[in-house]
Amino acid sequence: METRTPVVLKVSLLLFAFGEALKGALQEVNLGLKVNRSPKIFSNLIGITLGTGIGCGFVINQNLFTGDNSSSAEIHNMSNLNNSNWNIEESVSTRGSGENKEAALYSFIQYGKALGFLLADVITLIDGLVVIGGGISAAWDLFAPAMFKAIHKKHRSANGNTCNRTTVKVFNLENEQEKQIFFKGTLEKIKVFANNSIYCDTMARTAVMRSKRKASNSISIGAYYFAISQLNNHKNN
Repeated sequence: METRTPVVLKVSLLLFAFGEALKGALQEVNLGLKVNRSPKIFSNLIGITLGTGIGCGFVINQNLFTGDNSSSAEIHNMSNLNNSNWNIEESVSTRGSGENKEAALYSFIQYGKALGFLLADVITLIDGLVVIGGGISAAWDLFAPAMFKAIHKKHRSANGNTCNRTTVKVFNLENEQEKQIFFKGTLEKIKVFANNSIYCDTMARTAVMRSKRKASNSISIGAYYFAISQLNNHKNN
């Protein structure tokens, strides 16, 4: 039977991303870059919520992406690494949990693996920061190692050569060492005219991090700013 995301829930998932972009993760990361004197600024965000299923929202240049049919970011229907007959939500949901401790730990490894491959594909399409929220995000320590291992897993060609799954480096901002490297970046002095030069951060990168607030709070913030943006559009028209 085909499953459909309820309209109210789908809107909430989009608003989670919008709230994190305007008053959450995106601001936090850009502030960290500024403190470290990096000229790099992030404008795009991929918001992921993990709960009974998986939800997603995209914010592009600080604008909520809704799609031509109000059907954007339906990543729960993307393909599943574990079983080609399943969508991704069969593995990245509470349905994948085990009945005992050993089974549960194994399930979280499989959960993280499936989520990691999904995020690698999404990051490849949407070049932006990833923030994860929702109830299951509290189990970060259980699924994150497998998630990042999957993100960093190499593609292998028919002739045996390998290449990265993503074209940019993906950092874990919950890891202090990786966080420092991410914020520091790679500053290079570039001459633009005979006697003038600028500093440029040449490290192509993004990161995955946990939300610092409850998903409901980010959704409320996103709803507030989305309502304001719609009112402003109405006035301008």
